[in-house]
Amino acid sequence: MDRTARTWHDQALAALEQLEECARSAPESAPAICEAIAGLLVIHTDLLDALAAPTAERPMPLADYVKIAHTGRRELRRELADHGSAADLSTDLRNAIAQIWDRLSEPNPPVAVRERRTAVALTDLLRLATAQWVFAQLDLPTAQGGADRPTRAALADTVRLLCHVLAERNPGRSVEVRVPPFAAVQIGAASDPGSVHTRGTPPNVVETDGVAFLRLATGRVPFDELRSTGSLLASGAHADISAMFPLL
Repeated sequence: MDRTARTWHDQALAALEQLEECARSAPESAPAICEAIAGLLVIHTDLLDALAAPTAERPMPLADYVKIAHTGRRELRRELADHGSAADLSTDLRNAIAQIWDRLSEPNPPVAVRERRTAVALTDLLRLATAQWVFAQLDLPTAQGGADRPTRAALADTVRLLCHVLAERNPGRSVEVRVPPFAAVQIGAASDPGSVHTRGTPPNVVETDGVAFLRLATGRVPFDELRSTGSLLASGAHADISAMFPLL
């Protein structure tokens, strides 16, 4: 079984269990948990449909696909959340996860599939699904205190995924973005498009931890707030890359 698929599966089951526990133990959080599960159910229903539509077409680049990945899903998510309980939606989601896992366990799963009339690499769909589980888990009240963190493999994959998107959208080598121990990418700053760093310490460096980077990349916490609290370090004349976020 492909490592990407295993990472998705392990993270999905771990995060769903914690979402269910949060809904049981904190009734005041139930509406938000219900909507989160509904959103994940929509994503995984689409993923299951995509697995039934393999294609030989060239997949859309990841940085382009993430711009449209969740188009049109918001209304369906709200409709499901309004008309279903967290327990019922969770059961449906577990069934979808099991069906996807069965399909992925078959010999020679497709390299690319059609999802929303677009050819997408199956690996990209799985990584994006993993990312949504990570985001849902980080939004749990207990996650603020450091508990119920995503699996290390899922956190690493999601950080690398979004670093890849960041680099694709901002080509260049004038700023180095470091998210130790998971990733480091060089990007081009709009204020310094011509500068290229090739050796030694880059003149412009942005560094933060994995969870803080994900909160930044998804618009949950702004660049300046992370910088002011010391959760993000930025050095160099062109290290203010706040305009590049959010990525999703």
